[in-house]
Amino acid sequence: MAHCLLDLKKLEERVEREANKFTNALGAGATEHAQAVFNAMARTLDCEWDKEDIMCLGVRISSPYVPESCAGGNDPVALERVQKVLQGELDKMKQMSIEGGSGSASSFSLMTSMEEDEGRKM
Repeated sequence: MAHCLLDLKKLEERVEREANKFTNALGAGATEHAQAVFNAMARTLDCEWDKEDIMCLGVRISSPYVPESCAGGNDPVALERVQKVLQGELDKMKQMSIEGGSGSASSFSLMTSMEEDEGRKM
């Protein structure tokens, strides 16, 4: 019978890394739209929250979370990449809300939260 040795120290470190990753994925006080944008961006790029802003590749995405609200980063290529990915994700989100039907709760919720974010920026 084979014996399995479990390195508890490595297991604890892995659990801690995963917990931190999960915690960083949830924006405290983020609107539904902001969290949806974060989740979409995080599928493609390494992202984290900085208060109400999303940070990807050193680029700050501020409310209303559109390509024009991206700033910073020392690399213009990174800024362009983040803007391009963001626009693509917003287009997908918009298409999903259209396909879901105008009467669906998720479509209404998404559009309402987008409008709320845009109103805060003004």
